[in-house]
Amino acid sequence: MVIQHEMDFARKQYSSSSSYLSPGLISKRIDLIHELKLKMIKVAGLGEYVTPVNDGTFEHDVLLTESQAQNLINALDQTPYPSNKKYGYGHGRSQRSSLFLDQLQTQRWPIGESIKYFIDANIGTQNERDMLHQAHQLIQASTCIRFEQVNEKPQTDYLHYVKVATPTFCGLSYIGRVVPANPIYLSFQCQDPIGVAAHETMHALGANHEHLRSDRDEYINIQWENINPQFYDFFAIADPSKFTPFGVIYSFDSIMHYGASTASLNQKPTMVPKIDPQINTPKMGQRQRLSVQDIELLNKMYCKQSDCFDTSVYCGVWALRGFCSVYPQYGWMQQNCLKSCNNC
Repeated sequence: MVIQHEMDFARKQYSSSSSYLSPGLISKRIDLIHELKLKMIKVAGLGEYVTPVNDGTFEHDVLLTESQAQNLINALDQTPYPSNKKYGYGHGRSQRSSLFLDQLQTQRWPIGESIKYFIDANIGTQNERDMLHQAHQLIQASTCIRFEQVNEKPQTDYLHYVKVATPTFCGLSYIGRVVPANPIYLSFQCQDPIGVAAHETMHALGANHEHLRSDRDEYINIQWENINPQFYDFFAIADPSKFTPFGVIYSFDSIMHYGASTASLNQKPTMVPKIDPQINTPKMGQRQRLSVQDIELLNKMYCKQSDCFDTSVYCGVWALRGFCSVYPQYGWMQQNCLKSCNNC
């Protein structure tokens, strides 16, 4: 149970006076996540028939802060019931890609500084520790991002890797930097544990799942009839004013993409590529490497000069629609969407 992992982490790392990971606030966050899932099922018109899994996670491997969960709940409160239930939850709505860190400065790791990480004592084998270093190398190899291992826990702003011996999940992480520390829980019991660690670390950097991008319906068909409704949050609606693709094209082989049969009710695909399905279906869900687009996204998030930024979260989507080079949007885009238009 996630609440137990969070409480164990809090007891080991912080004093009883620490408010961030107090039992009361942990329970409140878990309750909000379940409330969010219940609302999603209700919006799908299935509230009388389906109860979502109350495991404390969102999208299977994501932990939400209280404010993130509440923002999603507020967004769902504004969502009408579907007029045609066959399309399922989230049809025709905008989803998310990566945190718009140009404005959400408090959730971005400091630019130009190494990101400190601490390996918990319960990750005891050298093999598992080497896996973490290799996961970091996947990210460092083609970006400016650097990780620095520390032997003593800093007061704040660091990644804390913890082993959780459970087969129920591969890894768990918050999206974006959280204060005072980002716990990243890893089971080391899944295929490609190095890639799993890189995936969860990218969540902590602010990247979200590729198949939840705002333009995903142009690239994949969501087979709602094949999805277990208890897991609709794996394909969740989110606030498009908080997330952006920064003009980076969709990537079937993103390390942040789920596999084609994720959350399947009947062993049939839940996501089908619209482009070359025979080629792209096997790419989905890989955890061997970062895709070219993963690297481009991280570099835009962390490796640009301070005067290279977008003034609007929607720049990333507009850039993908070609607005960087067409009249009448061209002038505004060139001035306000420097990052998404690749002008810096």
